Amino acid sequence: MESIAKYNDDYWTIVDEWVSIDYQDGKIYGGDGQMGNEGFIACTDAEDHLVWGIFFENSNPIKNLEIKDKTLIAINEHTELQIEINLENLTQIKMTCLKSN
Repeated sequence: MESIAKYNDDYWTIVDEWVSIDYQDGKIYGGDGQMGNEGFIACTDAEDHLVWGIFFENSNPIKNLEIKDKTLIAINEHTELQIEINLENLTQIKMTCLKSN
């Protein structure tokens, strides 16, 4: 926790689940934060304990999740952003703009 606080001491926020899918024995959730521009993705185990989570300050809420092979594909509320996460290496994340304004 100290390493998180070193970079941002205001790191706690409330999230709301918008969507979930089954993954292994647990679930992967997507949704929003307290502000309209925020989104999150989180994975829990069979006992609903947090395994990992990612919070985005400027993604907008995550409204759609699907898994293709070993890649999680998340789409935001306005269908303008796609986030791909390699579930075998969570540091491999690709963000793609689907449409521009």
